[in-house]
Amino acid sequence: MVTIQKNNTRFDLSDSGNTRWFENNLTNGNWENGTFKIVDLFAHKSKYLIDIGAWLGPITLYSSDKYEHIYAFECDTSAYTEISNNIAANNFRNITLSNKGISNKTGISTMIDRGAMGNSTSSILGSALNENIGYSNKWEVNTITLEKYISDIKLDTNKINLIKMDIEGGEYDAIEGMVNYLKESKPNLLISLHYHLLKADRLEELIVILFDIYDFVYTDTLKLISKEELIKVIPHTSHTIDILLTSRAI
Repeated sequence: MVTIQKNNTRFDLSDSGNTRWFENNLTNGNWENGTFKIVDLFAHKSKYLIDIGAWLGPITLYSSDKYEHIYAFECDTSAYTEISNNIAANNFRNITLSNKGISNKTGISTMIDRGAMGNSTSSILGSALNENIGYSNKWEVNTITLEKYISDIKLDTNKINLIKMDIEGGEYDAIEGMVNYLKESKPNLLISLHYHLLKADRLEELIVILFDIYDFVYTDTLKLISKEELIKVIPHTSHTIDILLTSRAI
C-alpha cells in the first residue's frame, strides 16, 4: 500500500498499477491544481460534494476529510474497480460510490473509450458528441439523471456545496438531465468543457444554458470569464476548459 500526499491531505492507494500516476501527478506534480483549490474553497464538514466522473478517485479520496459526505459516480468498469479498491484501502465511510453514469436519461447507454479502459478517456455516446471521434472499445452502462438520483435517495440538496463534473464530452447530456435542479438550487458547479469532443453547436448551447442559470462564472484560477469569451474560442480550441459557476461572487 502506498500513501499519497496532496497539499496537506494524505490518503492510501490499493496495490495497483496506478500508484505511479498518483505519485507523478499528485504528490510530485501539478495535475488539476485549480480543481483541488476549488475543492478546498468549498470544503465544509457539514456539506456534500458530488463527484461526477470520479475516475480512479483523486478528487473523491482527497475530499473525504473535507466534506461530510462524497457522492461519486464512475461508470467505466475498469476505473470503477480501481476507485472501489482505493476507497476500501482507506476504510472511508463517508463515500457513496455508484457505477451509474449521470446523463439525460435513466436506462442503458453506450460507452466508448478512445484508449484502454480506465485511462480517463471514456465517454457516454450521446447526441452531442462529435461524430468523428474514434474509439477502441464499446460497451453498455447504466445511466441515471442527477435529479432522479437525488429523489431516489432523498438527498438534502441544501447540503450540496459543490458538484464537480468531468465526463469527457458527456457534460451536455448530464446538464440536460439536471437543468431543473440547477435552476432551482444553483449549486456551485465545477464543470470541464471538452471542446474537442462536443459538437460546436451543442457546446455553444450548453454555455448559453449555464450562463442563463448562474450569475458568476470563473476559470479554474478564479478569474471571471464571459460567455462571449468561451464561445469565441470554440473553433480554435482543441482542449478542455474548466469553469466554476456560482450564484455569489468569490
